[in-house]
Amino acid sequence: MAQREPIKVIERTYSVLFRRDSETRGYIATCRAVRGFVAYGRTLDEARSAAKEALEGCIAALRDRGLPIPRGDASPPRRT
Repeated sequence: MAQREPIKVIERTYSVLFRRDSETRGYIATCRAVRGFVAYGRTLDEARSAAKEALEGCIAALRDRGLPIPRGDASPPRRT
């Protein structure tokens, strides 16, 4: 089962798809807005953390190189 969740990075929020990997039984995270982005975690919480850290790294690398930063593609997470 896959689920999509918003992850806020810097001033933008990206939609990240988390799906269970049948081989490793971990979770793979992908983000359509950030080309080539993939993160992994043994648990869903680890995958969320890895995705946020990896997105922050991708955005920082793009900024450092003076390349355009992809627009966020999700609404910010709701606070309860």
